[in-house]
Amino acid sequence: MIYYFYALKSTVDGRIYKGISKDVAQRLKWHNEGKTKSTKGYRPWVFGVSRIGWRLRKSKEKGKILQIWNRKG
Repeated sequence: MIYYFYALKSTVDGRIYKGISKDVAQRLKWHNEGKTKSTKGYRPWVFGVSRIGWRLRKSKEKGKILQIWNRKG
């Protein structure tokens, strides 16, 4: 299964949120509908970037890759 790395920007305060998803458009919708607890207070969100990811076999791999991406900014 292919995952996508994405960054969203809050139009409220410019905050950046980074995540991983199989369906980036659906995730943006969830963030803007307040279904994601960590981003609920900073709506609305717009796309910053989206990168095609890798085939990941385990959820642990997603976490490791996201940590690396967060360090790179």
